[in-house]
This record gives sequence, structure tokens and C-alpha cells, in this order.
Amino acid sequence: MNRRQTLAVLGALGHSPVYALGANAEPRAETFQYVSTVDRTGPLIADAFYQPDGKRKPVLAVMHGFSGDRTAVTADAKQLAARGVFAVAPDMRGRGKSAGKFDSGGLDTHDIVDAIREVIRKYPAEVDPTRISVVGYSGGGGNAVFCGVRFPDMFQCCISFFGVVDYGGWHRSKGRPDCNMKMEAALGGPPDQLPHIYAARNAIPAATNARGTRFHFFWDEEEVMCPADMIEAFVEARRLAGLRNTHTHISRKLDAVR
Repeated sequence: MNRRQTLAVLGALGHSPVYALGANAEPRAETFQYVSTVDRTGPLIADAFYQPDGKRKPVLAVMHGFSGDRTAVTADAKQLAARGVFAVAPDMRGRGKSAGKFDSGGLDTHDIVDAIREVIRKYPAEVDPTRISVVGYSGGGGNAVFCGVRFPDMFQCCISFFGVVDYGGWHRSKGRPDCNMKMEAALGGPPDQLPHIYAARNAIPAATNARGTRFHFFWDEEEVMCPADMIEAFVEARRLAGLRNTHTHISRKLDAVR
């Protein structure tokens, strides 16, 4: 995440940096374990990054991509924590050092919520439990959206960078054939064989669940690996419902910074 992206995320959160950019101390980093409250899968692993100043900070889950693990977002989480956010970066189940079988957009969302709840329990003097948000990239961007629609009363802001909001649609797009193979291995087959499984991983029908949550979507106009049509369908569903708290940020060819 570059400086511009960091500021974009903070702006989406409505958070003014508490510390001067580049001038503050390295945030504290701690790794912790927790267990799924849904099926007791564990241990699940997450990193916490924060400035230990005894001030209650907004909580931001920072989510890795479909095929990655939490180390892919360590630098991002540190940058955000350095600006006054309490950042938590989990390994999704079956990824990195977390136990369990990868669930490709299913129980992953619940694991994010469990990580946040564990942070609230472990760091009561450092976090503000009324200010919870999530940011992610690709599959993690999809997780950010699913957090909003599945837990509509929990998240203030969901920020998705080229996110997967419809796993069946993503599979059919063939934007990432390698990820299609991983999806089929995790879920038991392709969408035409398991429509109900993939329907549970389509956020578009649930787009209006989180009426009070702000959604921010970032993508490039030439994005092909995670096609934007599924994001546009989600945004349009909210627009038709009269919701005005959904925002799109599209980088284009002629932009000075892309």
C-alpha cells in the first residue's frame, strides 16, 4: 500500500491521522491465537498492530487476498497502525498458519469477526468497539463486503480493492483459472454443480442488508482478473434501494497516479 492508498483508506474511514506521516514510532506488533465460535476450528492466527498509548482507537481488519496469508498485508497494517488505527490481520482458515480447511468466502467472514472480538477482549484500553471497519484486496476485498452484508450492525465501513463479491460470477469470468481450481477444491466443484454453495458466496442479493454501512470500492478500469461487473451490480443494487453511502474509486489510463 503506497502513501496515496493509505490516505485513501483513512479518508474512507473518516479518520484523520493521529500521528504525523512518517514521523511516529514503529507500532507494536503482537501475534495471537483464537478459535472459531462457529465450529471451534483452531488455532486461528492473527497479528495486531497498534500504538500502545492507552487511547481507544478504531479497529480495522486488514485482509489478505484469495491465495495469500497475513504476511502479504503486514506492511499495510503497520502503515495504518502508525496513523492511529488498531489494525488486525488474520490468516484465514487453511491459509498461512491458521488451522482448518479454506472455505473460499464462507466461514472466512466469521473468522474475521471472531478475530475482531478477540481484539476487543484482549485490548480493552486500546480499541474502540463502536468503530469497526475492514479493508481487503481481491478475495480479501470480497471478505470485506461479506462482513458488511452478513454482520450489518457491526461494521462502520467496508473497503474493497478489486474485491470478489460473487464467487460464482468470478468463476464464470475465468479471470483467474488458478483460483477457479482452488475454489473447486475448497467447495467441492464448480458453480453449475453446486449452485447453492456459490449462491451463499454472492453478496449482490444481500447488498441492501447493511443500510448504515459505508462501502468504498477501488478498482482499475482495465482490471481483468477480478472483473468489475460484479462490483457494479452490487453498487447498482444499493443505488436502486436509495442508499447513498456507497462510493466507487476507479483508476484510469490518464491518471497521474494509477
